[in-house]
Amino acid sequence: MEANSVSDIELSMIFCSGIKEGDRYNILTVSPGTRNLQQGVVESSQPKLNVRKPYKRDCPELMLVLDGEVLQKIDEREYLYPAGSCCLFHPGMTHLERFTAQSKAVFICLSDELLEKLGQVDGADNNDIFQYACKSAAAARTKEYAEFFPACENDKNNKRLRELSDLLMYTLLSPKLGAEYMVLGIICELFDILDSKENYYTTFVDSEMNTDALIFARICHILEATNGHVSRSKLEKILGFSGNYLNTIVQKHAGMCLFDYGMTFCLDKAAELLTTTKSSITAIAKELQFTNQSHFYKLFREKYGMTPKEYRKEYTVEALS
Repeated sequence: MEANSVSDIELSMIFCSGIKEGDRYNILTVSPGTRNLQQGVVESSQPKLNVRKPYKRDCPELMLVLDGEVLQKIDEREYLYPAGSCCLFHPGMTHLERFTAQSKAVFICLSDELLEKLGQVDGADNNDIFQYACKSAAAARTKEYAEFFPACENDKNNKRLRELSDLLMYTLLSPKLGAEYMVLGIICELFDILDSKENYYTTFVDSEMNTDALIFARICHILEATNGHVSRSKLEKILGFSGNYLNTIVQKHAGMCLFDYGMTFCLDKAAELLTTTKSSITAIAKELQFTNQSHFYKLFREKYGMTPKEYRKEYTVEALS
């Protein structure tokens, strides 16, 4: 199979060994029939390293952070993405990746031709992230993009991202019989991974949003997905910021500490279960990790002004009555 028979796709893999004098960086860019390798040496130690100038694409671009962390500079604001996180940028969005330590990231340009072929695959209509990519390709220039952070319960995403990135690079560098289908299959799996709530927390970001507000939005999504049960250390690992800093962000936006704010999500879930299921109050308390039922009753009454039993009686949907 000739290289030019592979779908129109461009893949760039950037590796940075560090930001001290003498460290090196490589940018390998591959597309059907072409390849380009740029190499450079850090001339003097610096807190942040730019390996290329600000740029924009005329099609959606997917970023996968495989190692270290990447600072994305968008409209003079910088957003931190640790290993395992991803972004899907709209066409025409000017951005620049910067590095603060040893890092590796992959950038995949999703052409109209490629998206059209993917759209013919069974299940494409039911994949929300793929549909978002298609809409972004067709939309007028916008400052919105999507970001993805690994779910607390799933630590295997980054390993699979590495495997798929390496396989995609190998397929483009050495296309053989079936390379077209290999490329389509890899991109389909990437969309499938990103679309799963078990794998990723998704935030749709306005690039004019300030950093604190964005971090608070990320925290809220994670608290909602975990019913408020996520430790500071886990949040640190997911978001790449210290627990004290994250607590300060929550205090600023919610007026309470991280633990107390997480408890509001837990109690909201309890209220939902009370009114939409027939589970016993004891079972609901246990599901939400309350080991002391009296404590659960106390917190619930403080938030809703009535006991769980009274709340269920007052607000249960008619079909469950």
